[in-house]
Amino acid sequence: MNEKQTGEHTEQEETTTKSYSLDEQTDQMLDQDADTEDTGSQKHGVLIIAVIVLFIIGFFIFQAFSGGMTDGSDPAVVGAEEPRVYEYVKTETHEVVGEHLVDMSSGRTLYIINEAECPVQCMTQWIPYAGVENLNYSSVTSEFDEAQGQYHYAWKGDKLYYYAQDDLPGDFLGDGFFFVGSIARP
Repeated sequence: MNEKQTGEHTEQEETTTKSYSLDEQTDQMLDQDADTEDTGSQKHGVLIIAVIVLFIIGFFIFQAFSGGMTDGSDPAVVGAEEPRVYEYVKTETHEVVGEHLVDMSSGRTLYIINEAECPVQCMTQWIPYAGVENLNYSSVTSEFDEAQGQYHYAWKGDKLYYYAQDDLPGDFLGDGFFFVGSIARP
């Protein structure tokens, strides 16, 4: 019986040892899971920071290329709050016709017409944008009209006209008139 008791005792000791070993293994596994969670949350935090940095960089690149970071001092920026002012003409923006050129002194809409397509009765509706000063700027130039005794002003080479029926600044009745007149645009 001694041997049997010893045998049973040994089995019991082994069972105790095994359960102790299982407890140790469980603790080790829990410790490893905790380490893994710490590493996972660290990786998650780094990923969030990387996304934020990329968003900020993308925002500044978009602003730089879309003109959103200008100080408004460049008059050539499309959509600037202030009208662009050139020599003798400036731009205005209207909700119907958009950005277009107007005479700086009167504010009347300026047009470009196709003179070759405009019969005599059509030409009576177009008043040359003219003056006594010979202009030679980058955008506005002039050509002397001997019949009128004045310089006819042109926008980038195209002669500028008023439409006779436009009575007030902001009128644009000549746009499309006789299919030859169109609003002058920058």
